[in-house]
Formats: sequence, C-alpha cells, structure tokens
Amino acid sequence: SGTTVDEDDLGYMLNLGRRMSEGWSIEGMYYDMGSASIKGNVNDTFVMDGSSYIWTSAGTLSNATTGFGGALVGYLPTDEWLEIYGKLGMHLWSQTGSASFLNNNSSFNASFFDEGADFYFGLGITANIVEDLKISFGYDALNFTDEIDPSIDYYTTFLYGGLKYEF
Repeated sequence: SGTTVDEDDLGYMLNLGRRMSEGWSIEGMYYDMGSASIKGNVNDTFVMDGSSYIWTSAGTLSNATTGFGGALVGYLPTDEWLEIYGKLGMHLWSQTGSASFLNNNSSFNASFFDEGADFYFGLGITANIVEDLKISFGYDALNFTDEIDPSIDYYTTFLYGGLKYEF
C-alpha cells in the first residue's frame, strides 16, 4: 500500500560477432538495462517474492542491471537481401544497489540486488542496405532466474533496431 514501482527504462546493447559459415555465427554482447526503482513513505508496505516489507523512512530504492554474454546465431536466408535469425546464449548479469529504508534490509537486498548466469534467446531479421552494411530488427528475452521455463514471466526483453557491418 502506498508503494510505487517503476520497472520501465531504456537500455542499450553492444554486439560483436563472427560469421562461422553462411548459416551460423557466434556473438558476444554487453548490455545496460537502466534501472528499476521502488518508492515509498514511512509505514508503506509491499510484497516481493513472497516477503512483506515496511518502509522505516521515506525513500527510493533503485537497482541498475548490466551484463555480458555470448550466443550461437542461426540464419535462414529468404532471398539475396533479407535473412531471418534466431539465437540462443548465456549471459552473466548483475543488479547493483543497496537498501536501508526497510524493516528487513538484508532479505530485501538478497532479492532486489543480485547476480547470476542465465540463458537468453532472440529472433530477428536483417536486411542488406549496401554491400557489407545491413539493418537489423530483433527481439531478445533475457532470463534472470535459475528456472529454465518460458512460462515463468521473469524475462526482461529488448526490442531493438541497429546497423550491422560485416567485414
């Protein structure tokens, strides 16, 4: 009650890869997903991961999520200028910050500020603009739990567009 959550933010991802054959490549990435925040006043309450927390003083808790990883990417050419791709990989991530406004800071810190290694997947299309320069649009979903279950809604997603130069 009274607590507000802001989980929407802009982020960026940088990718570097190498084409191993016409249909396969490997890719490395670094990403910064921005931050999530929880804002509350004295005696406001909220529940996260089954635990209840009470604000002991007013404030805003924020965490910043960054990480890096790698994937195997498969390509399906549709014609001479367009191809569809899918990727499956693993990423190492970190959510940094700390809490001092709550009745149970150590329990909250263990949930809201965390790190791990998990799977991610993506789909997209790439179109040739000119020789070796392409435009790409895609969707990546990064898991942040130890569960390998697509039905669990704990994926953070990137909808992106970018330029790709192949040399």
